[in-house]
Amino acid sequence: MNDAWVLSKKTDKEVFVRHSTLDVDCDLVSLEWSPDGNFLALGFSNGTIGLVKGRTLRRISLFQGWHTATVNSISWSSTSKHICSCSDDGTVRIWDINTMKQVAIDYLPDSSHLISCLSWSPTGNIIAMGGLDHRFVHPAR
Repeated sequence: MNDAWVLSKKTDKEVFVRHSTLDVDCDLVSLEWSPDGNFLALGFSNGTIGLVKGRTLRRISLFQGWHTATVNSISWSSTSKHICSCSDDGTVRIWDINTMKQVAIDYLPDSSHLISCLSWSPTGNIIAMGGLDHRFVHPAR
């Protein structure tokens, strides 16, 4: 099992803790809030991506069987309708949150280009990626 905890300030003196247990038996390595604050995307060492409701941390979905290695980074589109993920398996994937399906994939040419981080531009048309000694800028689809 893997747990997600969110601490939020309730008043000046109180902190409220929200807790979610996910049925993923591996390490949580990346996470990212959606711009609208409604969702939290979680990336795991076994390639799974989890999606939980922001306020309650109730599990919405698990994307399993797509990435075959650690999900290094997750980034949201400015509309909070898509997430982009990169993995040690050499892929960058885009997911539609409404349909819970993968809508795009990019295979990197060789293992020397493994991506460790990425970020979606506020305009939604560029995904910046970086890893090892390489830097990339990639048009979003």
